[in-house]
Amino acid sequence: LERINKYYNEKKETFREHLGGSVVGHPCLRHIWMKFRWFLQEEHDAQRKKCFEIGHRLENMIIDQLKNAGVEILHRNKKAPVYKEFEGHFSGEVDAICRNVDLKNPDLEYIVEIKSMAQKYFTPLEKKGVFAAKIQHYFQVQAYMGFFNIPRAYYIAICKNTSRQYEEFIEFDQAIFDEIREKAKKAILKKELPLPMSHNKDYYICK
Repeated sequence: LERINKYYNEKKETFREHLGGSVVGHPCLRHIWMKFRWFLQEEHDAQRKKCFEIGHRLENMIIDQLKNAGVEILHRNKKAPVYKEFEGHFSGEVDAICRNVDLKNPDLEYIVEIKSMAQKYFTPLEKKGVFAAKIQHYFQVQAYMGFFNIPRAYYIAICKNTSRQYEEFIEFDQAIFDEIREKAKKAILKKELPLPMSHNKDYYICK
């Protein structure tokens, strides 16, 4: 185990060179601005890196589950479409695009977004839904739907503690998509550091 942890601790993490839809979902423009410019990069230990890897593996497992259930996967991984705006600084790649989700309308295409999370995040997601419990995920799928002109998304989450799964169908919202593009534009093009949402360091969003 020591050698395994050593491998993960020495494994280099790469900085994302673009701003993604989930980051733009954060309520604070200052946070988005700093995240885009690498001011808020975190260093992760071996345990955290293994958690990320498990999440990627679970994503592939859920894709296989969908295939086995008869869902048609149209685009996946490197074949999945990528949106780019503001000279490529605002960009994102879908987990998959699929058909045959709605058996009454099998030709309808859906954006597929897959997330894995711990129990403490999964429980409120089940109770409240994506918009209330995971607003950044909600913004992410809205960006995908808007840029790829597919007005519906199939969101699937899995709890890492219990393997319990949650699904939600999300419809496109033009107003939120317009907000996403405007926030991304400001975060990318604004030269000065935006003001914080609060000057109280204990304000929950600013912690």
